[in-house]
Order: sequence, then structure tokens, then C-alpha cells
Amino acid sequence: MPTKILTVEDLADFKSDIFNKIDEIKSIQNQQVSKRWLRTDEAAEYLNIAKSTLQNYRINKVIPASKIAGSYYYDIQDIDRLLLDKKI
Repeated sequence: MPTKILTVEDLADFKSDIFNKIDEIKSIQNQQVSKRWLRTDEAAEYLNIAKSTLQNYRINKVIPASKIAGSYYYDIQDIDRLLLDKKI
């Protein structure tokens, strides 16, 4: 395998690329976390459960939801509170 010598410029470019990627990831996380109300698919993804499981939780009043124009919305604070209350 041929040997390649890294220069200071290569390392500076690599560092810049890493910091840009970190900023991009932080931005995406901030957008996701700052959202207060989640639709059914978003809430199921947030909890890493099937939509049918989330529906069962809603029907059995495990997680409260609001229905607007035929769509259910879940307050992310209610979901987080549930997770903290069920912590073992």
C-alpha cells in the first residue's frame, strides 16, 4: 500500500470538515428538540415504537394526545415526563 504524507493543510481541512459536520448535527438536533408538538409518526419515531403501539398508549390513556382536523398531536413534554416517571 502506498504511503501518503499528510500536510498541515490536509489536517486543517480535516479539522474544518469535522467542525462543520458537528455544527450541522447540532443544528438538526436543536430543530428536533425545540419542536413542542409531534404528529403520530414523529412521536412513534421519538419513542422508537410502532405507530400501532402509540395508538394503544393513546387509547389506554398512557400518553395524552390532542386531535385537530383528524390528526393526533403529542406534547413532547408529556412524553418526556412519562419516560421519567417510568424510569426504573
